[in-house]
Parts: sequence; C-alpha cells; structure tokens
Amino acid sequence: DLINSDKAKIKTLNILRKIKLIMKVPRRKAIILFQVGSLWLVLSPLTLGFIYKLFFLNSATFWSMEKPNIHIRSVVTIWAVGCVLLHLWGVLCYFSAFRRDIWVRIGRFAFNDMNNNDNVGNRAAPVQQAQPGDDGENNWQGENGVVHRFVETLSSVVIDQEWDKVDRGVLVGDSTLPISKKLLFLLVVPIAISFGCTELLQVVYKTYFTNADLGDIPVEKVRLLLYQWSTVSTFLSILLLSFQAHIRSWFRAAHKAARDQRYLLGQVLLNRTAS
Repeated sequence: DLINSDKAKIKTLNILRKIKLIMKVPRRKAIILFQVGSLWLVLSPLTLGFIYKLFFLNSATFWSMEKPNIHIRSVVTIWAVGCVLLHLWGVLCYFSAFRRDIWVRIGRFAFNDMNNNDNVGNRAAPVQQAQPGDDGENNWQGENGVVHRFVETLSSVVIDQEWDKVDRGVLVGDSTLPISKKLLFLLVVPIAISFGCTELLQVVYKTYFTNADLGDIPVEKVRLLLYQWSTVSTFLSILLLSFQAHIRSWFRAAHKAARDQRYLLGQVLLNRTAS
C-alpha cells in the first residue's frame, strides 16, 4: 500500500509539474498553439468531412434544401471522417508516398526487377532524386517537407515541452493555414457555383420551371451535378496551381528532349549523306 501510494504521489507530482510548465507558456506561444489546434483539429477536418459527404454520400434530395438533415451526431461523424482523411494524407506525405521515385521502385519490385538492378544499372538511367523546394512535388513531403517539419516541431513542443521551438511559420503559416484555406475554397466555390447557376437558370428559363423542375429534370439533380462537376474542376485547378512549377519543369524537359532528338536525327542524316 505504501509503495502504491508513493507511486500515486509521484504521478500526481509529475502531472502538477507539467501543468505548471504549461501555465508558464508565453502568451504569444499559447495563441499560436491555439491557432494550430483550431485549424488542424477543428476547421480542416470539418471542411474535409463536409466535402466528402456532399460529393460522395448526399443524394439529390439533399440539394432541395427543404429539410436539411444536419444534427450534432452527423456533424461529429463528418468531423471524424475528415480527421481520418486529413491524417491519412499527412502520414502519406510524411513518408513521401507521393514521390515519383517511390512509385518507380514499387513498379520495379512488382515486375521482379529488384534483383537485376545491379546488372541493369550500367544501362538504365538512375532515378533522379528531386531536391526539396525545386518544385511543388516535394514541398509537403520528405524529411525537409512541410509535413515533416510540422510533425517534428509539434512533437518537440507537446511531448518534450520545448516551448522555444513554437514557430508560427512552421506550425501555421506554412502548413495548417494553407491547408484550411484550400479546403474552404474547395468547399465554398462549388456550392456557390451550384446554387448560382441554378438560380441563373431559373431566371433565364423561368417559363419552363414548374414545381421546382426544369423540364423533366428536378432542380436538386441539377444542383448535384453542378456541384460534382465544379468540385472536380476546382480540385484540378488547385492541383495545377500547386504543381505549376513541377509541370513547367516537365514541359522544359520534354522540349529539351525533343530538341535533342531533332539534333541527333539531323546529325545522323548528315553522316549518312557524307558517307
């Protein structure tokens, strides 16, 4: 009993010590941590969960907006789904799952080419490792990526309680804030396009609307189709903007390869005429 009581006292003292350390956190650092928690644990999961629900789960009847079926339990479910998807993406970025060379190696392994790498290495060009910051591909991935820096900094602050490592640029400006902005953009813009276009159609073709129908197509189905189309378009636009540097490098490489190929063909032709 004495041993158990001593262990309980030690645990209590450790908890009190940690609480005192937390209470000593500078106000500016505490505000940054509050922003991180609000963006990463509340706003981003809710936004991503709503996007998933609207795109994959809701039927056309939801878009009639006569009886929106939203209650606390559904909001919690939406938040949980968003948390799973967001953290799954974070784990994949942390381990560089979207890197080109990773998938090339997986493809080689799938085709039983791993054992022949030493023999083929002299003939095949090696997979080039892209440097962080060169293009949009690795900004979020790898050891020098945004996600890795975010996780390392946050773990140092929360687990090791190194409050001096609280950096607003790493924890908010470069990571959680851009993610929240893009998710909000992906949520709001398609909804605005969907309702805006249907309202415009009602104004232009109001003589053909009876009982909220456009001909034989209900308005809610039109809204659903417009939302899905605009969501895909907005998502592709965000990807293009995020990877524009990488796409530009692809075009430069393709242009250089085509120019070199034309030069080689011209050189071969000159050699043949000369011979």
